[in-house]
Amino acid sequence: TQVRAIAEVSTAVTKGDLTRSISVQASGEVAALKDNINEMIRNLKDQTLKNAEQDWLKTNLARFSRMLQGERDLATVSRLIMSELAPLVNAQYGVFYVTNREEDESYLELAASYGAESRA
Repeated sequence: TQVRAIAEVSTAVTKGDLTRSISVQASGEVAALKDNINEMIRNLKDQTLKNAEQDWLKTNLARFSRMLQGERDLATVSRLIMSELAPLVNAQYGVFYVTNREEDESYLELAASYGAESRA
């Protein structure tokens, strides 16, 4: 029945299964209930994903802060960032440039790379 299907999905969601949705044909109040529960599941899934992304970001920002704490040498900081950040985001290659200025002219200088050879 419609109510049984709604109860089954609702129970699965309370146990953490956010892949389910209610797909029974319904009308009137039961249809409104079905639509509201499906919307709640979508919102819960979206919020769970956002929370996981925020947790990942906060964890890795804290990790990088600890790793770089006290480092003053730009070359060392650049190498540390590239050696940790590229694998973390599954990058095959990465480069880190710094802006240098001579007189009135600015230019980019390679500070560190990951998965690529530096060229002079």
